Amino acid sequence: MNFERTESSWSKSETDPQIEAKFSAAHSRKNTSGQNFFTRISELELKPPQWLINDILEQGALIGLVGASGCGKSFLALDMACSIACGADFHGRRVKKGKVLYIAGEGQREITARVAAWCRSNNIEVSQLDLHISTNAIPMHDKGAIGQILREAYLLSDVTLVVIDTLARTFGGHNENSTQDMNHFITNCDVLKSNERSVIIVHHSGHNDERARGNSAFYAVLDAEIFLRKIKNDVSASCTKMKDAPDFGDLNFLLMPYDLDVDGTDFQSCYLQEVVKSERPLQLKDNPKLALDTLISGTKDNVPQGSLHLEEWRRLFYAGHTGDNEDTKKKAFLRARKSLVDKGFVEVTDDICSVRDSGT
Repeated sequence: MNFERTESSWSKSETDPQIEAKFSAAHSRKNTSGQNFFTRISELELKPPQWLINDILEQGALIGLVGASGCGKSFLALDMACSIACGADFHGRRVKKGKVLYIAGEGQREITARVAAWCRSNNIEVSQLDLHISTNAIPMHDKGAIGQILREAYLLSDVTLVVIDTLARTFGGHNENSTQDMNHFITNCDVLKSNERSVIIVHHSGHNDERARGNSAFYAVLDAEIFLRKIKNDVSASCTKMKDAPDFGDLNFLLMPYDLDVDGTDFQSCYLQEVVKSERPLQLKDNPKLALDTLISGTKDNVPQGSLHLEEWRRLFYAGHTGDNEDTKKKAFLRARKSLVDKGFVEVTDDICSVRDSGT
């Protein structure tokens, strides 16, 4: 198109028709046999949300599971993964059964212990779980590694969930605060996601525990975010983002310890038990507080490894209680001890008492 003119400039009314004609001619010469970019809205099928866990975990979604270090993120991720891997209800909520790939960035030993505690507390055999754990952390910026995950998912078939635990352990030497590095990570997560498969990213919080750590692009691309907070053994999970469905109400759990025995070696892990928030005091008062304080004092603050015989704990409680007779102190101690055991603060086995592990 030649717009050269000696006597005057071209006006917009003169150039627009020529540009349009030139563009239309070029477009008509292109091969239009390929797929169109657009579809008429009336031809699209309206579908309701599909759930892996009813009203909580949507199918085909990118989900962030965020919280401070030690708040129980991995316990919740495993709780969801185990429920899906065997089709068991997630604390009374319907689940769509499917295979689960779990990228364990922090090692397999803790994962296997926590899965064992989950299975035993739910009366399910480990062999019933179609749960597949990585042998080590997988670099999520590595194109070859992403391709291998997809190949294994294809060979297994029916993989409905991939868990990345944690973002930090799979980020390698890249910078979480870099928009470029975060977008690269997110792009590879999107590659793992499909219409049938969701991806959960377990991630640490930052900025005074108000949001996910690192670049804000992480939150922006999520379909849903679940934010965890923890006080003692009390874990609260809040929905802080849900793009295509209403936010679900807070989920409230106690982190319950479970004793395990492998080849004669005793050790402890934990599992989550959902409870009604109003039934769980966030701060102990009166006799339960005195009982816990005296138990901790008796173990010289060496908890959870420290322990105390029941009679010694009782003696310390009696000494601190203001009751005017032994019967009053006895009843107060029995009630306080039962309350602490029921609420998950204290473990009593064969009259040996210990403060329970707060979990990680």
